[in-house]
Amino acid sequence: MSSTGVRPDETVDIAIVGAGAGGAYTAYRLMNAKPGESATLDTLRGNKAGLKVALFEESTRIGGRLWSYSDPSLPELPMELGGQGFSELQQNVYGLCTKELSSDLTVINCPAFSLGPQLQYQRRHRFPYRAYSPMPPNTGALVPLSPEQRAVLLRDYRAFVVQLCPAVPPLPEPLDQQSLSALVTWCTAAESAIEAIWDYYPNTVPYFLMGGEKFDDPFQLLLDVILSCSSDVNTAFENVSAEIQKNGATPAVFTQMSALQALLRVTTTPDGQTLDTHGFWNVFATRVSSEAYNMSGSASFASSSTGNWNLYDSSLALIWGTLMYMMGTPFYSIQQGYDQLPAIMLKRFQAAGGQVVPGQRVFEVGLDHSHGEPLVALTVGPADCGPGRRVVHAKYAVLALPRSAVERIHVGTSWKGNATFTSDVASVQPVRASKVFMVYPEPWWQQVPGMQIQGGYSTTDLPVRACYYMGSRADGRSLVLTSLNDEQADTFWAGYEKTPPPQDRSGPSPPPGLPKISKQEMTDQLQKQLIEMHGIEIPAPIAGPIYFNWDVEPFGGGWHNWRPGLKSWEVMPRIRRMSLDDGVSPRVFLCGEAWSNQQGWVEGALNTAEMVLESYFGLPRPGWVADTYDFGP
Repeated sequence: MSSTGVRPDETVDIAIVGAGAGGAYTAYRLMNAKPGESATLDTLRGNKAGLKVALFEESTRIGGRLWSYSDPSLPELPMELGGQGFSELQQNVYGLCTKELSSDLTVINCPAFSLGPQLQYQRRHRFPYRAYSPMPPNTGALVPLSPEQRAVLLRDYRAFVVQLCPAVPPLPEPLDQQSLSALVTWCTAAESAIEAIWDYYPNTVPYFLMGGEKFDDPFQLLLDVILSCSSDVNTAFENVSAEIQKNGATPAVFTQMSALQALLRVTTTPDGQTLDTHGFWNVFATRVSSEAYNMSGSASFASSSTGNWNLYDSSLALIWGTLMYMMGTPFYSIQQGYDQLPAIMLKRFQAAGGQVVPGQRVFEVGLDHSHGEPLVALTVGPADCGPGRRVVHAKYAVLALPRSAVERIHVGTSWKGNATFTSDVASVQPVRASKVFMVYPEPWWQQVPGMQIQGGYSTTDLPVRACYYMGSRADGRSLVLTSLNDEQADTFWAGYEKTPPPQDRSGPSPPPGLPKISKQEMTDQLQKQLIEMHGIEIPAPIAGPIYFNWDVEPFGGGWHNWRPGLKSWEVMPRIRRMSLDDGVSPRVFLCGEAWSNQQGWVEGALNTAEMVLESYFGLPRPGWVADTYDFGP
């Protein structure tokens, strides 16, 4: 990151705080807006050659919670310590990478995510993820298929299910010449054979489930809680699912998703209250057993996915997750590393005349009326809290920050006494999360008996929680995300850090780079858990553990969730203007993943930034997204 300064006596048009995805996007969009596209920017330019826009970043690293770490042992496969990738359904980041910035970024398929869940190791039982829902395809799934497609589907199914239930009858042959009724008869017989296994629960799937909870995908159990609240919501979900499965990410999908979101806002639970008034766990507990709840949480890659977050937002996240992960839509990443997305945007920002000021933390933001017009006064200084603080003035400021970073800034009287702003900031909760990578001499996961794992991920109730098989190069050297974990599991791995994070949040953030860890102890524990989880011997790693915990300042967590009891779609547009009354012309704006309807995703950061740019700077809608795509409320 090149460094340019901003003089204390200099007034910039727009100051941006934070060089993560949202800040870089804001900077790129502002400096690449053409004259005549925005009356506000034209006024700011005046007779000057161009806009004066400066971006301040506390760290010396670009990317925020995007960090693509390159290890010399396997430089071809970046280790994504933060965000991993994106779906075509996330139109903003997808369009940026595949259209707007395609000359600088190489988009590739990410099989570790596209191939989905593989192995489960729960309560000391090892079984394929498909064992949760072992029943044969229903008639509706067979009807639209050709005879050849039916044959492929049923052969694959029987090869899987016979390992769980040897009593499943042989397939009728020749299979591709059988009538639909004959195939339905066979499926009925297979279903009966599976139901006859009296100890399937808990011998194969180690949970004591109620009758209606058996033989169902854990993710589907979660989704059913939402869909059962309203037949209209269920119908809308079926329609958008059908559109994606038939045609992919079409404009019709985004129109239907907007309608589905509107339905969710007015949907009520049996007590007559809207979804936003409840916590997800609270409602889930009234519908299914605690065993089903525990199973769903352990099967997920993130424990927080079943946390007691706002039911409306959890419902929306579940629906988006189903559409992205369960409908066969591809998942993409950047070959050069995901953090190259903000890096390229800022490279183009600087080429257009923008200034990047690294290693400078913003300590205070206020309004200064002593210059004849209200200006934003930002107190900036060295990130180590040393001497050298100064005040920089800007006509506008955009804070592209998560909750923890916002709370470390002393805000002026316009917001300090604003109870609404304080409440809005606290309406989201950071989630502890960390990642651990290791490099191995070979793709050992392919040796798991009866699984044929080529990619995807596996989950467990051990502290490693989720293990992703990231890929291999030609000589076999392989990368494994040995642990993606959050909440309680995150505290387990944090115990191997040699230098605990400082308790004084107002003090300096930890220095850039990986934390010091008890390397051998962490390696031994990772190997022990991975061997237990997969049931095979695993070779010693070549490199690693490469570990980072996002609980440190200024991040405060890996992602955020909305709290129950509030209408997030009302908070989002309000907090973007720092919760000021509608009659007040705002000068400071807030954006970021934390304040979005796609929390945990780069898309959330980009979309909230876009809404600031369109609503308050008058920028036109970007051309790389579908016209029907909704950036958020």
